[in-house]
Amino acid sequence: MSEHSGDSPDSGNSGNSGNSGNSGDATPPRIEAFIHAAADYVRRSLGGVELPADLPAALAYVDHYLTKTRSAGPVTDEILLLVATAIGAWFGERARQELGGHWELDGEPANWRVALDAVELRFAPVGMAAEALRGAEVDGFPASLATRKAFTPQLEAAFEAVGPVDEAYYYSLTGRYETILHALEVVAELTKRATEKN
Repeated sequence: MSEHSGDSPDSGNSGNSGNSGNSGDATPPRIEAFIHAAADYVRRSLGGVELPADLPAALAYVDHYLTKTRSAGPVTDEILLLVATAIGAWFGERARQELGGHWELDGEPANWRVALDAVELRFAPVGMAAEALRGAEVDGFPASLATRKAFTPQLEAAFEAVGPVDEAYYYSLTGRYETILHALEVVAELTKRATEKN
């Protein structure tokens, strides 16, 4: 997988511990190198393509890149960490810019979260990228959404009501982004009802 060779950002702690989240709309410096690496991986793998500004269109390219990488051969743990961190940083930042939110950069990349500002909802972009790359759940890379404890049963019920989806779509970043959008709508409605009760 030559597109992953050469200099790459350190996916470990790099001496940065604790919450290093962004302020305002600025991209956190800690993840900038990973975002550039993600765009470079996609560009080199897909023949020089530049990721579109439109997020759904960009996700289609990134999902194609991840599928191509997975199909090229076994995804080692080293490649998984390298690619998932870069693609997860890119995905999390693009989603944060679209939806409004802030990073929670605690510990290792697998523990990074994006917390939305509009509602109490967090997601794990690196874990989602890891699952998209492997096409399955990955130990040590949680990829679930999290909301207020009181809202969790209703949110899970809303997901179940959607019915089963194709496995490839489920693990894709396109599918994960649409799941986040659906969760955002559900939690917003639950928040509104809770506020009206009080």
